[in-house]
Amino acid sequence: YLYYGCSNVVIDSNTVSGNSRGISAYQYNNNAQITNNYIFNNSNYGIYFDTYNDNIIITGNIISNNGDYGIRLSNYNDNTQIYSNVIKGHSSYGIKLYAGYGDIIGNTIINNSDYGIYLRAYDGDCLVRNNTIDGNSNYGLYWISNSYSAYTLDATNNSITNNQQGIYCENGSNYNTIGYNNSWNNSNGNYEGSL
Repeated sequence: YLYYGCSNVVIDSNTVSGNSRGISAYQYNNNAQITNNYIFNNSNYGIYFDTYNDNIIITGNIISNNGDYGIRLSNYNDNTQIYSNVIKGHSSYGIKLYAGYGDIIGNTIINNSDYGIYLRAYDGDCLVRNNTIDGNSNYGLYWISNSYSAYTLDATNNSITNNQQGIYCENGSNYNTIGYNNSWNNSNGNYEGSL
């Protein structure tokens, strides 16, 4: 648990299980790196960052069967980098990034019981690229921006299959880049919203 102001921390190559939250941080823990951990069977979240934690890197982790969320970033966590993780088997979201921004690249996000990826951008752009998003019970990828023309989504080269919905954009149709995605066999539609 990182409480306040623990900058430049590296949490690497651990097995984290049997807690409420696997790895958790409160505020101003900038430049933390969460790498190569096996995080499973925690009752609430796999990884949780509360507020004002910038430049976080989450990579190379296996995050599975943790209560509600695989990864949850609550408010104003800016420039988060989430790449090359396996995130599966949660009762709610695979990844939820709320009121922040960052890049989500090369992850496998499967068999979560709500959204695969949920993004609500407040003060920056989001890049979602080269992810496999499969078998989630609600949206594969859901996007909404606080400013549809200023904070945009680039979603390219993702495989988004066998979810209830494929890609949904709440806003920003003329400003977002949605291309070269393999979105198919999603039961209630492959592309929806403001596209």
